[in-house]
Amino acid sequence: MYAFLSGCKPARDPGGAYEYSNLAVGLLGHVLALRAGSSYEALLIDRISTPLGMADTRITLSDDQRRRLAPGHDGDGTAVANWDIPTFAGAGAIRSTTNDMAKFVAAQVGLTKVDADLAAAIEMTHARRANGRAGDGHGLGLAYRHEQQLRLAQRPDRRVSQLRRPTARRAGAGSSCSPARGPI
Repeated sequence: MYAFLSGCKPARDPGGAYEYSNLAVGLLGHVLALRAGSSYEALLIDRISTPLGMADTRITLSDDQRRRLAPGHDGDGTAVANWDIPTFAGAGAIRSTTNDMAKFVAAQVGLTKVDADLAAAIEMTHARRANGRAGDGHGLGLAYRHEQQLRLAQRPDRRVSQLRRPTARRAGAGSSCSPARGPI
């Protein structure tokens, strides 16, 4: 990763336009772990999984968790391998269950009491940092689209937002960093 970044030439000035980047999110996870003096997984468990009671949200799975893991599928319905990307763990290495994700969503919409530090971190992810197409917005690690008809959970002070995963694009398409010495 460091070798790639040393030859990286940004396609535009910082802040020039919003674009989701697995590279940037993976790098953010790496830097957060370095700053905390731990691995990304230890940081995830300590700061999010344990406080929210998410015992099945991990990067490294136990044998029991591995047996219960539902395989991912591509657009054609073919099972695909998990991403095992320790350097870029922040970009997609987290595995979880629907029960744990429900706990995460409950904390996001204010239905779970959390300590002040976690509450502040959650609030930071809700702040709109960039605008997309009409009605779309992007926070810190969250892409969302306001939907009038969606009423899963609602905080008294907010409209309901639908969380969605960024649209996958072919490798390199719209990348915010062009390799100076060839592909990664």
